[in-house]
Amino acid sequence: MHPGGFWHWVCQNNVPIVIVEGAKNAACLLSAGYAAIAIPGVNAGYRTPSDEYGTATGKPSLIPDLKHFATSGRQVNRTEAFEQD
Repeated sequence: MHPGGFWHWVCQNNVPIVIVEGAKNAACLLSAGYAAIAIPGVNAGYRTPSDEYGTATGKPSLIPDLKHFATSGRQVNRTEAFEQD
């Protein structure tokens, strides 16, 4: 185990990541050897500034937790929800 932990190792080595919706999907990918980050909904990875009426007042930007992984050369993938039979 890396002294700084798994996510420190992922950051330091520019390991590709997968962004998925839901903890179960992330756990499945983590157990298969992928660095997976769970978000609670399809639009939960970014924020768009808006006024008190909900009108967008700026450009969307990543949430701070994801910004940390947005580094030059890192491969970032996203997946749709897994289908269950």
